[in-house]
Amino acid sequence: MNKFFKRILIFFSLFLPFALNAETNKESREFIARSIARNNGTKAISITKNHGMLAVYKKCNVAAADISNQLIDNLQQMNDNHEEIRDVHIAEDGRWMILGESIVFSPDCNQELMNTVKDFLDKDEKILSISFNADDDWCVLSETKFKCSSKEMSDFVLRAFELYGNVKYVFVGPLNTIITCENSAVWTKKVSQEFYDKLTNADFIPTVIKYFYDGSYFFANPQEGRSTFSF
Repeated sequence: MNKFFKRILIFFSLFLPFALNAETNKESREFIARSIARNNGTKAISITKNHGMLAVYKKCNVAAADISNQLIDNLQQMNDNHEEIRDVHIAEDGRWMILGESIVFSPDCNQELMNTVKDFLDKDEKILSISFNADDDWCVLSETKFKCSSKEMSDFVLRAFELYGNVKYVFVGPLNTIITCENSAVWTKKVSQEFYDKLTNADFIPTVIKYFYDGSYFFANPQEGRSTFSF
């Protein structure tokens, strides 16, 4: 077993059988998968049911399918300016965020979330992750602090830190909230057996873990240029 998981994982319950949703756009997924296969260093993936999918690799390259024109325009501008893109998050209601040398939100994102990000930046915090779902659950994580939309989520992040060390990434998705720490990872709800097996047997230590609406998943260590995914 990967040393990342020598300790017992907590906070998860029953396993959910892994299956792709019948409404999934197969051609889009195949396009993204081919793009990833041709390029090393995939840093982020985002997959939604009705608002497209994308992958971020190298410094500022993006392979995308069926995403909004507004998101395309902002990604293209950052690529044209050679700005690093570290992460892109798309919620199931279509709201999105780009995290890189610039941080860009779709105009309809939660105001408190955007104010929190501004406050972190005003205090020169290096932001590690920004994540949210369609229910307005969200978390902003920096190297030294975090803020969440609810006390329940804040308690979960704090407990993960106490048990497994520095928090590297927080993913707030439609099915689950997943906290990636330096020594392990924890989640709030059900995960697939495939996800669990792949994660516990990974040959690298993930610093980013994502779990999407249909059980698709992605985990990576961008600093080492390592990643794996299934969709």
